[in-house]
Amino acid sequence: EATVYYELIPPSLLEKVIEMESDRLAHLRLNEQELSAENKVVFQERQLRLESDISAQAFEKMTEVLFDGHAYARPVIGYPEDLKKLNSKQCREFFDKYYSPENALLVIAGNFNISQTMGWIQKFYGKIKSKSAVSFQKGTYGSVVGAPSRLKKTHLFDLNKDVVSESAIIGYQIPSMYHE
Repeated sequence: EATVYYELIPPSLLEKVIEMESDRLAHLRLNEQELSAENKVVFQERQLRLESDISAQAFEKMTEVLFDGHAYARPVIGYPEDLKKLNSKQCREFFDKYYSPENALLVIAGNFNISQTMGWIQKFYGKIKSKSAVSFQKGTYGSVVGAPSRLKKTHLFDLNKDVVSESAIIGYQIPSMYHE
């Protein structure tokens, strides 16, 4: 699981962007009004990417069946009922637990001076107070699915909609590549 911020910037703005991203990590600004505004954006995104796309709906349903009983069964964007219940306190607690320099990976590619950039990273990220890093162990992901025989039968579901052409989506429950 990851949260990814992807930015294309001119090299002349690299220091400013490193400063801004470290500030976002150090000083999350979140209140009910801002959360409500963001929730509206997420609802619209769900409508655009999922509710209006039969393939996306089928994939969501398949994932629910394949990962029944596990968090992976839930769509990343969430269900509308989840979004309605979400509050800023829950978001803050999650942020405080997982978002810290110890859990971050910063990737910079392009035309930049490595030693200068490392100085900026240390300058801006180095002053952020450390939290207890959450341990992520190799193999954790492999246990999500367990043995491929977890599904006891074939599941068939039909999303009968008026579409231009029919399609089939087939999913298999197999161990993760990290499974040992």
